[in-house]
Amino acid sequence: MRKQQKKRQRIFAIVVVAAVAITMIGSSFAMLGSSFLSSSTSSAGGSIQAQKALVERLSQSVEKNPSDGALQLELGNAYYDLAMSTIQTDMAASQPNFKKALEAYQVAVKTKRDINLLVDMATSAFYAGENDLADKTFKEAITEKPTFLNARFNYGIFLMNAKQDYSGAIEQWKTALGYNPSGADADRLKSLISTAQTKLDAQYQEMLNGPNPAKSGQGGK
Repeated sequence: MRKQQKKRQRIFAIVVVAAVAITMIGSSFAMLGSSFLSSSTSSAGGSIQAQKALVERLSQSVEKNPSDGALQLELGNAYYDLAMSTIQTDMAASQPNFKKALEAYQVAVKTKRDINLLVDMATSAFYAGENDLADKTFKEAITEKPTFLNARFNYGIFLMNAKQDYSGAIEQWKTALGYNPSGADADRLKSLISTAQTKLDAQYQEMLNGPNPAKSGQGGK
């Protein structure tokens, strides 16, 4: 079970970059991690119909034993994987499943403090629009295990996209680089740092120069 959970986390770390890039940053950044998409999404839990069937089966079990933390964790993972299987094509449709995953994780975490669970819970909160909870839970995960790459990686994604905190995101990714990740992970982190730095520079210039009249629609004739 622990090995399977670790694999799910790795899948998320790859998929979230492409998903957020496409929906929140723009197509110029969408190619980051895109070469991993087909293999990652196909291994994230099989067909959508099979995932829905698993969710239904686990939901029935949880209804009978709502206080069972292990069952709630399985249900949260099932909702999480179902949401991830549709996020590339329809992020709005995936949000309710992230909310369901979050609800299950919030019960599971009461009986099991696990670093993978905390990061999945924070990520589900992010995609469910619960940014305060996401921020709090990412910080808990990093406090619990500062060297956990996925926590740093995904918290940076959250800071850059949900908070527009580019300097905070860069700090997370530079810290992650200090833990000597693999070559592919290091390359992704460097690309993210470069992207965030570009945005930070633009943000600073806008502060110096004021808003662009052309953007605000207040420019002269």
